[in-house]
Amino acid sequence: MEFNMVPWAQYLADPWLVSHSKYSLISAFSDLVRVQHGFERHELPEIFAADHAEGENDACRHLVALDAAFLARQFAFGRIATFVRPLGGGEVVVLKQTFWEIDDALARMATGALNLERWADPDAAPTHRIFVDAPAFDEWLAGLKPLGLLSNRELEEALNPQVRAARAVAARRLGEISDKSSTCHSERTTPLPLQLDGLGPG
Repeated sequence: MEFNMVPWAQYLADPWLVSHSKYSLISAFSDLVRVQHGFERHELPEIFAADHAEGENDACRHLVALDAAFLARQFAFGRIATFVRPLGGGEVVVLKQTFWEIDDALARMATGALNLERWADPDAAPTHRIFVDAPAFDEWLAGLKPLGLLSNRELEEALNPQVRAARAVAARRLGEISDKSSTCHSERTTPLPLQLDGLGPG
């Protein structure tokens, strides 16, 4: 049986790939792009088929590529589990987080699949479809902040990486101090054994 794994072709195919408590990567990525930018699933093949000289589509491609990297980061950090299943059907197995240590996440999103043996090679013929843990993805997607104007703080960090780094270091140190403080407080508030006159060791 042959499968049409041409990049972005899957976004025009039947979306109902079934796997218990899982979404196909195609469906999950479609949802993310729609939430972030309002692009419908069927529009993605059109965006990537358009002439690169067209400014609007270049901008759209850039936004989708950012989404691909963003989602791949969630998988690599273990925030959302991913799974693979052979093309055509078969046993579903967990996809290791390290399999998301890749430079070109967009190529993997374009097919929703990978070559399990040559997983780091985006040009290798896909052998397995990728699925996403549905409950974890839903919770993550529901918690995303809508895109909008940057706050003054976010704008300052974007323009000056040193400011962002300094704030990140300060936040980590504050967390360490808080943890130590909580430990000390716990030790101080441990109740001492109650000693009453006439009771206990003489």
